[in-house]
Parts: sequence; C-alpha cells; structure tokens
Amino acid sequence: MSQSLCNYDIHKPELLVNSKTLNTQELLDVVTETNNYILQLTDLFTQMDFNLFEITGQRNLSGLLGEIFSTFFSMKFDDFVNNPHPDGRPDILDLSDDISKNYYTNECFQIIDGKTKPIKSKLSPFPYDGIEVKCTIGSQRNYKEILKSRIGSDTFNIGIPRIEYLSDLVWWAHHIHSKSLLGLYYDYYENVNFAPQIMAVFYSNLVSTDWSNVSLGNPNSKKTSNTSLTKNGKNKMKQNCLLSINDPLYYNQFKKIGILK
Repeated sequence: MSQSLCNYDIHKPELLVNSKTLNTQELLDVVTETNNYILQLTDLFTQMDFNLFEITGQRNLSGLLGEIFSTFFSMKFDDFVNNPHPDGRPDILDLSDDISKNYYTNECFQIIDGKTKPIKSKLSPFPYDGIEVKCTIGSQRNYKEILKSRIGSDTFNIGIPRIEYLSDLVWWAHHIHSKSLLGLYYDYYENVNFAPQIMAVFYSNLVSTDWSNVSLGNPNSKKTSNTSLTKNGKNKMKQNCLLSINDPLYYNQFKKIGILK
C-alpha cells in the first residue's frame, strides 16, 4: 500500500461493479498510487524546467489523469484490464468470466508486420461488461470578478485551485453508452504545490437517459461530439461518493453542492 500525502474518508466500504464486489480501501490505494505518480511526474519535469500540465492543457489533462488511474486500477483488481485501443470503450474491460476473457484473447487482436495490434471494431465497443472512467474538475459560477481581484485575471489557468468556486460536478462523454461510470473529481491541491490530485471518487450505474442529447462535432473544427450528465445523472453520481479528501475546505464545499451531509 502506498503512503498518500492526502488523507481521505471512505463513505462506502464496497462498490458493486457489474456482478463483482470491490473493496473501497483498495480503490483508495489506486487513488494514492495515481496521485503519487502525478507528483513524481511533476518533479521530473520540474527538473527540466518544463511544466507538463500547462503543455498538456486542461482538456487533455483530464484524459491523462484518467489513463493513469485506469492503469493502476487494472494493476490492483484482478480480471480488469485497460482497453488496449486508444478509441476503445469502455475504458476498463471486465474479463471476470470465460466468455469475455476468451473473446478478448482470441478476437480483439491481429498481427500486423509481426506486431500485435488491437482491433478497433472489437474494442469500440467491447461487447461485454466494463467501466468508464471520467474526470472532472467541476463547474464554477460567479468567479470572474473575485478571481480578477485576487490574481489580476478572470481566467482559471493551470495550477489554480477551483474548489472555492465549485458550484457542481458534471462529467462529459462522447456518447450515451457510459453505464458503469467511475467518476473522478480532481483539483490543483495547494498542499502539494498545486499539482493535480484526485480529491473524490464516485460510482453509479447509469442508463442512456442519464445523458443529455449528443452534440455532434463540426467536421471543420477540432470540436468533437459530446454529451454531459443530466440533472438526474449528476444526482446519481453525487449520491454515490465512495471516498473524498479529508480537508475542511473541500468537505464544506462538497456539502454545499449536495455531496456530503
């Protein structure tokens, strides 16, 4: 078990993923390993006078954190593996039965020029169970004037904590098929020199109507199709907080937006 620089409260001892019961303490180990790895990356790039997270950008940073978390998750829990295709879904595959395991082993890869390559059509979507992992830094309202008086800018740059301005949590996706959703909330944590850290974890089984209508991307721009949780979908997630950081600032703000009581 890794030693975390943050302390957490566990709110639910177990989570039921598909038909498998997972221990939340082990999930906390995954959070700790992810956070520590991010700090190691921060130190390594700081030695090069290179800000990894500024270069990555806010949108890509959320994806990066999710990928790191998913990797440690698959290392911690037996029968779960990362979806090997970059466009695959769900993010983590559940291979806990022989049917899904045989399909994954025998159908999902091909040999090209002597190298094993994942087959997109078999992995996007994977026809059996799995977990979607989505990150959010939350939604903020009425922050521009306060932020400008504090830092001289009304824009949240990389490395500025958002918790004081947090008004809600919402997760985004490219489709409405994210059913078993493991939602991560992260922020730039002051106690570790404003590095991004996972501050809370949520999990819920969703249905397609928990997602808003998909907005199609413009082929002439970088914008891709996207959807976000409806009010009902957000409430499902917020009512299923598995663990959260034991820090008064975050605890009080979580209470204000209806996560903790």
